[in-house]
Formats: sequence, structure tokens, C-alpha cells
Amino acid sequence: MNKNINSAIQLFAEQSSGEAFASSNEGQVASDISTDDGINSNDADIQADKTADFNRLISGEYKAEYQNALESALSKRLKTTNRKLAQTQAFKEQLTPLFEELAQKYSIEDPSDIDAIISAAENERRIENSEIESEFRNRFDGWLSQAEQTKQKYPGFDFDYESSNEATGEQFRRLLNSGIDVETAYTVIHKNEIMGGAMQYAYKTAKQEMADARTARLNRPSENGTSQMQSSAIIDDMSKLRPDQRKLIKAAVSRGEKVSAENFRKFL
Repeated sequence: MNKNINSAIQLFAEQSSGEAFASSNEGQVASDISTDDGINSNDADIQADKTADFNRLISGEYKAEYQNALESALSKRLKTTNRKLAQTQAFKEQLTPLFEELAQKYSIEDPSDIDAIISAAENERRIENSEIESEFRNRFDGWLSQAEQTKQKYPGFDFDYESSNEATGEQFRRLLNSGIDVETAYTVIHKNEIMGGAMQYAYKTAKQEMADARTARLNRPSENGTSQMQSSAIIDDMSKLRPDQRKLIKAAVSRGEKVSAENFRKFL
């Protein structure tokens, strides 16, 4: 029984938060409960008897135990409260220099007016965010204008795709944010594709020029019986040049001409 009594004492002591139980008042608990509230009169009598028994115990045989339990619970709560107060005070002392600096920054006379400091800081943040957003919008509009110019030069360019594709989108955005213009960023990322396309275009162009030159020579009227010689001089490979043709190439080089595999035919 002592164990149950001690548990009950501890429970009541903690819930009371330091308020002593007066036996004269506690005896009225059960009698104040009306059967109109749906509580059985027998249950009310039982509860009244328990309350009366408990009051007799804490006022008599177990008075000392009750007082000790109550004082122990209060002591624990007081220690916890004091520790929290000390921590709060220490934290406040640490923040005081910061609040003083912020108050001076925002021209607030009272450094302890935390609400005013927070309000001023939030207003500044909103202004800064608005300025940043406006600056970015201007930069973005500039990128869109550059994108139109880039598309004229590279019809396959798509700004939205380049900005968001998984493979190179991050690199493209990083180049733009670092100050690189849209066309340069695009050519840096796709330099191999662009170079390959340019080489293919140059090859096709050179091949077409050779075909046009051959056609022009074949269609040129014969002069002094040399048309057969001229047509035979149309060669696509420098290694197939005749000795007389090689002399012409050497003569061109000695004059300072820049002769290559692409332009040697014009010196023949």
C-alpha cells in the first residue's frame, strides 16, 4: 500500500504546483457533483470517500511523506525554471551587441525594441529582393534579344532548350550568369558540332567550286588548239600533277603565293 500511496502523493504533488490541499475544502469535491450531469450517485460517493481518505492520509499518517514529495517536485521545477532563465539571460547578453549594431544600422533609438529591428530588416530585405529581381529581369531581357540574333546565325538554336536541357543546360546558364553573351555561350558548348558542320560546308563548297570550274573549262572555246591540254590540266590531287604543272606551282611559290591543296588549281 505504501508504494501506491507514494505514487499518488507524487502525482498529486506535481499537479498541484505547490498548492497545499486543505482537507476542509477537499471534502466538498464529491458533494458538489450533481447527478444531473450524468454521474452516478454511487460513483460520486466512492470518489468522495477516496478523496476523504487521501486527505486524512496526507494530513495524518503520511503528512511528512506528502510534504517531502511536494517539496521535491517544487524544487525540481524551480531548478528547471532557474536554469532556463539563466540560459535565456545568457543568450540575451550574447545578442545584445548584435541588436545594438542593427539598431544603429536601421536608425532605431531603442536597441531592445526587437519588433522594430525585425521590421526594419524585413523592409530592407524586400527592397533588396525587388532590386535583385529587377536587375535579373533586365539581364534576362538582354539574353532574349541576343538569342534572336544567335538564331539568325544558327537556325537550330533554341534558347529555352539550351537553358533547360539536362546535358548542357547548367553549363549554358553558368556561362550566361558569368557575363558571357548568348552566342559565345552556345558556340563554346557546341564547338565540336559547329566545327564539324563548318568543315562539311567547306568541303561541299570546294567540291562544288571544282565542279563549276571543270564545267567552265570544258565549255570554254578552243584557243590555238590548247583546249585538250587545258581540259587535261584539271586535276583534283596535287600528287597527280605533271612535271610542267609542278613547275607552274613552284613558280607561284617563288613569287610568294600561298599554294595549298585547295587553291593550287588556279596557278596551273
